Amino acid sequence: MLGEIEVPVFLQTPEKQLPKHIEDGLKRSDVIWVGLDVKADRELGGRNSVSGKLVPAWFAYRQGKIYLLSQRRPGPQEQTIPGLDEHEVAVITRRKGRDTALDRFRASVRIIEPGAADYDQAAAALADRRRSRAGPPEDSMARWREDCVIAELTPLVSV
Repeated sequence: MLGEIEVPVFLQTPEKQLPKHIEDGLKRSDVIWVGLDVKADRELGGRNSVSGKLVPAWFAYRQGKIYLLSQRRPGPQEQTIPGLDEHEVAVITRRKGRDTALDRFRASVRIIEPGAADYDQAAAALADRRRSRAGPPEDSMARWREDCVIAELTPLVSV
């Protein structure tokens, strides 16, 4: 005996634009704090604020996505960000010139592998934002291809 039932299917499209206060925080800062979750009531500058779970990280922000570079093995050349092997990380934007949190949200993580269609675009955006880069962007991008991963973070926030 065969039967037929109707099941509603709801499709959600991702937000095209972040809430203005979060987008402004990302556009106005060079550094965010990224990593595994911490308690929400602690300030960034406090002694217990990071507990080895969140680290300051330079980033590039483009069209609702946050791009991070993380060195595979900790070393002096580039930042190493904990938690990028997870599905989600915590992100904290900061107030410009202060050590206090502006916005706190979760973000999904997607590692962009060399050879992926969007790898070069993400690497170029990061090279453009790298303040202490020595030499042309192509040199940094070639080194990153060997030693680092690029992570694309998609903020999980509601409007």
